[in-house]
Amino acid sequence: MNLLTMIVGNPSTGKTTSLRNLDERTIILNYEKKALPFPSNGIVNFPMGPKPSVPRKDGKPGQASMSAMDYTTYILDNLKNSEKFDIVVIDSFSAFTDMLLAECKSKYKGFDVFNHYNSGIYEFFQHLKSLENKLVFVISHIEYLQDAEGTMIIRSKIKGKEWEGLVEKEATCVLYSRYVKKPTGKGVFYQFVTNSDGYLPGKTPLGMFDQEKELYIPNDLAQVIQRYRAYYRLDPQPNQEGERVAV
Repeated sequence: MNLLTMIVGNPSTGKTTSLRNLDERTIILNYEKKALPFPSNGIVNFPMGPKPSVPRKDGKPGQASMSAMDYTTYILDNLKNSEKFDIVVIDSFSAFTDMLLAECKSKYKGFDVFNHYNSGIYEFFQHLKSLENKLVFVISHIEYLQDAEGTMIIRSKIKGKEWEGLVEKEATCVLYSRYVKKPTGKGVFYQFVTNSDGYLPGKTPLGMFDQEKELYIPNDLAQVIQRYRAYYRLDPQPNQEGERVAV
Protein backbone atom coordinates (compact mmCIF):
# COMPACT_ATOMS: atom_id res chain seq x y z
CA MET A 1 0.00 0.00 0.00
CA ASN A 2 0.93 3.68 -0.22
CA LEU A 3 0.32 6.06 2.67
CA LEU A 4 0.78 9.75 1.83
CA THR A 5 1.04 12.24 4.70
CA MET A 6 1.19 16.03 4.52
CA ILE A 7 3.21 17.79 7.24
CA VAL A 8 2.09 21.41 7.21
CA GLY A 9 3.12 24.39 9.29
CA ASN A 10 4.98 27.66 9.58
CA PRO A 11 8.79 27.84 9.26
CA SER A 12 10.79 26.81 12.36
CA THR A 13 8.00 24.70 13.86
CA GLY A 14 9.88 21.40 13.64
CA LYS A 15 8.65 19.99 10.31
CA THR A 16 12.05 18.77 9.08
CA THR A 17 13.31 18.09 12.61
CA SER A 18 10.48 15.58 13.01
CA LEU A 19 12.56 13.25 10.78
CA ARG A 20 15.39 13.09 13.34
CA ASN A 21 14.76 9.51 14.53
CA LEU A 22 14.43 7.94 11.08
CA ASP A 23 17.28 5.92 9.57
CA GLU A 24 18.99 4.80 6.38
CA ARG A 25 15.71 3.44 4.99
CA THR A 26 14.70 7.10 4.44
CA ILE A 27 15.42 9.37 1.47
CA ILE A 28 14.66 13.10 1.53
CA LEU A 29 14.11 14.72 -1.87
CA ASN A 30 15.44 18.10 -0.80
CA TYR A 31 14.13 20.87 -3.05
CA GLU A 32 15.22 23.50 -0.56
CA LYS A 33 18.81 22.18 -0.72
CA LYS A 34 19.35 22.82 2.96
CA ALA A 35 21.41 20.90 5.49
CA LEU A 36 19.59 18.66 7.94
CA PRO A 37 19.09 20.25 11.38
CA PHE A 38 20.17 17.02 13.11
CA PRO A 39 22.70 14.16 12.66
CA SER A 40 21.51 12.17 9.65
CA ASN A 41 21.53 8.62 11.17
CA GLY A 42 22.09 7.38 7.62
CA ILE A 43 19.19 9.31 6.06
CA VAL A 44 19.94 10.14 2.42
CA ASN A 45 19.54 13.90 1.91
CA PHE A 46 19.22 14.11 -1.88
CA PRO A 47 19.31 17.58 -3.52
CA MET A 48 16.57 18.19 -6.07
CA GLY A 49 15.81 20.76 -8.74
CA PRO A 50 16.66 21.22 -12.40
CA LYS A 51 19.47 18.82 -13.39
CA PRO A 52 22.22 20.38 -15.53
CA SER A 53 23.57 18.55 -18.55
CA VAL A 54 26.65 16.35 -18.19
CA PRO A 55 29.09 16.44 -21.16
CA ARG A 56 30.58 13.29 -22.63
CA LYS A 57 33.96 12.63 -21.01
CA ASP A 58 36.59 9.87 -21.10
CA GLY A 59 34.41 7.69 -23.28
CA LYS A 60 31.46 7.95 -20.90
CA PRO A 61 28.15 9.10 -22.45
CA GLY A 62 26.87 12.53 -21.50
CA GLN A 63 23.44 13.31 -20.09
CA ALA A 64 20.94 15.89 -21.25
CA SER A 65 19.65 18.52 -18.84
CA MET A 66 16.32 17.89 -17.12
CA SER A 67 13.73 20.27 -15.73
CA ALA A 68 12.78 20.01 -12.04
CA MET A 69 9.53 18.29 -13.05
CA ASP A 70 11.24 15.79 -15.39
CA TYR A 71 13.97 15.07 -12.85
CA THR A 72 11.36 14.54 -10.14
CA THR A 73 9.54 12.06 -12.37
CA TYR A 74 12.81 10.28 -13.14
CA ILE A 75 13.78 9.94 -9.46
CA LEU A 76 10.29 8.83 -8.34
CA ASP A 77 10.17 6.22 -11.11
CA ASN A 78 13.49 4.83 -9.85
CA LEU A 79 12.20 4.74 -6.28
CA LYS A 80 9.22 2.59 -7.28
CA ASN A 81 11.35 -0.56 -7.42
CA SER A 82 13.89 0.46 -4.81
CA GLU A 83 14.36 -2.03 -1.98
CA LYS A 84 16.73 0.36 -0.22
CA PHE A 85 14.15 2.96 0.84
CA ASP A 86 10.87 2.47 2.70
CA ILE A 87 10.26 6.15 3.46
CA VAL A 88 10.24 9.01 0.93
CA VAL A 89 10.14 12.62 2.12
CA ILE A 90 9.48 15.70 -0.04
CA ASP A 91 11.06 18.80 1.50
CA SER A 92 9.33 20.87 0.54
CA PHE A 93 6.21 20.87 -1.63
CA SER A 94 6.34 24.68 -1.51
CA ALA A 95 9.84 24.78 -3.02
CA PHE A 96 8.87 22.21 -5.68
CA THR A 97 5.85 24.22 -6.81
CA ASP A 98 7.94 27.41 -6.96
CA MET A 99 10.38 25.63 -9.29
CA LEU A 100 7.52 24.20 -11.36
CA LEU A 101 5.88 27.59 -11.81
CA ALA A 102 9.19 29.23 -12.80
CA GLU A 103 9.76 26.56 -15.44
CA CYS A 104 6.22 26.93 -16.80
CA LYS A 105 6.68 30.71 -17.06
CA SER A 106 9.92 30.22 -19.00
CA LYS A 107 8.32 27.80 -21.48
CA TYR A 108 4.75 29.02 -21.95
CA LYS A 109 2.68 32.16 -22.29
CA GLY A 110 -0.76 33.29 -21.13
CA PHE A 111 -3.19 30.65 -19.91
CA ASP A 112 -0.77 27.87 -20.86
CA VAL A 113 1.45 28.80 -17.91
CA PHE A 114 -1.05 27.76 -15.26
CA ASN A 115 -2.55 24.99 -17.37
CA HIS A 116 0.82 23.22 -17.37
CA TYR A 117 1.52 24.21 -13.77
CA ASN A 118 -1.76 22.68 -12.56
CA SER A 119 -1.15 19.55 -14.63
CA GLY A 120 2.35 19.27 -13.17
CA ILE A 121 1.00 19.29 -9.61
CA TYR A 122 -1.54 16.60 -10.51
CA GLU A 123 1.20 14.45 -12.08
CA PHE A 124 3.42 15.00 -9.03
CA PHE A 125 0.82 13.57 -6.66
CA GLN A 126 0.01 10.71 -9.01
CA HIS A 127 3.69 9.71 -9.07
CA LEU A 128 3.85 9.87 -5.27
CA LYS A 129 0.78 7.65 -5.01
CA SER A 130 2.35 5.12 -7.38
CA LEU A 131 5.13 4.39 -4.86
CA GLU A 132 3.71 1.10 -3.63
CA ASN A 133 4.72 -0.15 -0.17
CA LYS A 134 6.29 3.21 0.73
CA LEU A 135 5.47 5.74 3.40
CA VAL A 136 5.47 9.16 1.72
CA PHE A 137 5.70 12.44 3.64
CA VAL A 138 5.24 15.82 1.95
CA ILE A 139 6.37 18.87 3.93
CA SER A 140 4.53 22.09 3.10
CA HIS A 141 4.34 25.68 4.31
CA ILE A 142 0.96 27.24 5.06
CA GLU A 143 -1.03 30.38 4.39
CA TYR A 144 -3.80 32.09 6.37
CA LEU A 145 -7.07 33.24 4.78
CA GLN A 146 -10.52 34.31 5.92
CA ASP A 147 -13.77 33.02 4.48
CA ALA A 148 -16.86 35.15 3.83
CA GLU A 149 -17.93 34.80 7.48
CA GLY A 150 -14.55 35.93 8.78
CA THR A 151 -13.44 32.47 9.90
CA MET A 152 -9.69 31.89 9.70
CA ILE A 153 -8.64 29.19 7.22
CA ILE A 154 -5.22 27.54 7.41
CA ARG A 155 -4.09 25.54 4.39
CA SER A 156 -1.06 24.53 2.32
CA LYS A 157 0.44 27.47 0.51
CA ILE A 158 0.19 27.27 -3.26
CA LYS A 159 0.09 29.69 -6.17
CA GLY A 160 -2.79 29.65 -8.63
CA LYS A 161 -6.54 29.16 -8.19
CA GLU A 162 -7.17 25.58 -9.28
CA TRP A 163 -5.41 23.90 -6.34
CA GLU A 164 -6.38 26.40 -3.64
CA GLY A 165 -7.66 24.50 -0.62
CA LEU A 166 -7.38 21.16 -2.40
CA VAL A 167 -3.81 20.05 -1.70
CA GLU A 168 -4.62 18.31 1.59
CA LYS A 169 -7.29 16.14 -0.06
CA GLU A 170 -4.49 14.24 -1.81
CA ALA A 171 -3.20 12.96 1.53
CA THR A 172 -4.47 10.21 3.83
CA CYS A 173 -3.08 12.05 6.85
CA VAL A 174 -2.36 15.71 7.56
CA LEU A 175 -0.18 16.59 10.56
CA TYR A 176 -0.05 20.24 11.58
CA SER A 177 3.34 21.21 13.03
CA ARG A 178 3.46 23.74 15.86
CA TYR A 179 5.23 24.65 19.09
CA VAL A 180 3.88 25.74 22.47
CA LYS A 181 5.71 27.33 25.38
CA LYS A 182 6.58 25.14 28.35
CA PRO A 183 4.74 25.93 31.61
CA THR A 184 8.01 27.18 33.08
CA GLY A 185 8.19 29.84 30.37
CA LYS A 186 11.59 28.53 29.29
CA GLY A 187 11.74 26.61 26.03
CA VAL A 188 8.98 25.08 23.92
CA PHE A 189 7.36 21.76 23.07
CA TYR A 190 7.25 20.84 19.38
CA GLN A 191 4.05 19.01 18.48
CA PHE A 192 1.88 17.57 15.73
CA VAL A 193 -1.87 18.19 15.68
CA THR A 194 -3.42 14.87 14.61
CA ASN A 195 -7.02 16.03 14.03
CA SER A 196 -8.69 19.40 13.74
CA ASP A 197 -9.08 21.11 17.09
CA GLY A 198 -11.58 23.59 15.66
CA TYR A 199 -8.84 25.94 14.47
CA LEU A 200 -5.66 24.11 13.49
CA PRO A 201 -5.93 21.63 10.60
CA GLY A 202 -5.15 17.95 10.93
CA LYS A 203 -6.63 14.64 9.85
CA THR A 204 -5.86 10.99 10.52
CA PRO A 205 -7.96 7.84 10.03
CA LEU A 206 -10.70 7.11 12.56
CA GLY A 207 -9.27 5.59 15.72
CA MET A 208 -5.61 5.86 14.78
CA PHE A 209 -5.14 8.49 17.49
CA ASP A 210 -7.35 9.03 20.53
CA GLN A 211 -8.87 12.48 19.89
CA GLU A 212 -9.18 13.18 23.59
CA LYS A 213 -5.71 12.09 24.66
CA GLU A 214 -3.67 12.33 21.45
CA LEU A 215 -4.89 15.43 19.69
CA TYR A 216 -1.41 16.84 20.29
CA ILE A 217 1.57 14.45 20.07
CA PRO A 218 5.37 14.88 19.99
CA ASN A 219 6.71 15.80 16.54
CA ASP A 220 8.50 12.49 16.06
CA LEU A 221 7.79 10.76 12.74
CA ALA A 222 9.38 7.53 13.96
CA GLN A 223 6.61 7.27 16.56
CA VAL A 224 3.96 8.25 14.00
CA ILE A 225 5.18 5.50 11.67
CA GLN A 226 4.92 2.94 14.47
CA ARG A 227 1.29 3.95 14.86
CA TYR A 228 0.72 3.66 11.10
CA ARG A 229 2.19 0.17 11.06
CA ALA A 230 0.06 -0.98 13.98
CA TYR A 231 -3.14 0.59 12.59
CA TYR A 232 -2.75 -0.88 9.08
CA ARG A 233 -1.03 -4.08 10.30
CA LEU A 234 1.93 -3.48 8.05
CA ASP A 235 4.33 -5.64 10.11
CA PRO A 236 4.34 -9.45 9.90
CA GLN A 237 1.59 -11.00 11.99
CA PRO A 238 1.52 -14.44 13.66
CA ASN A 239 -0.84 -17.06 12.22
CA GLN A 240 -2.75 -19.61 14.28
CA GLU A 241 0.26 -21.91 14.51
CA GLY A 242 2.40 -19.10 15.91
CA GLU A 243 4.40 -18.69 12.70
CA ARG A 244 5.14 -15.30 11.21
CA VAL A 245 3.31 -14.49 8.01
CA ALA A 246 3.64 -11.45 5.79
CA VAL A 247 0.70 -9.09 5.46
